Amino acid sequence: MTGGILDVEKQPSDLDASIIQQTFQINVISHLLLIKHFARFLPKTRSIGADEGRLAKWVHVTARLGSVTDNKRGGWYSYRASKAALNQVIKTFDQQLQQGNNQAICVGIHPGTVKTDLANPSGAA
Repeated sequence: MTGGILDVEKQPSDLDASIIQQTFQINVISHLLLIKHFARFLPKTRSIGADEGRLAKWVHVTARLGSVTDNKRGGWYSYRASKAALNQVIKTFDQQLQQGNNQAICVGIHPGTVKTDLANPSGAA
């Protein structure tokens, strides 16, 4: 699952409630709703000693900017907070799958910086 928006907030005075809500709606809430509506299609009942390679993978695209411990530069408040929240959603859903003995795992991947409008929010070439 992927999706993300970024607004460049370099300082607290740049924060805007409607942008924060939109950022969380796309970067977190949409992922929660995908889990709500599609998790039931994941395979059930993992056998003891199941091969990890045969587990279904529920994959979310997240960002290293969501890491609390790796935040060395600050800024991008709502984006960082939303990706940190998404990382928690990923961990929580994976725990739910494991506790339910499902034949699936949930992971987050960070593809690195990719050439998109999101990677260059200023629009400069």
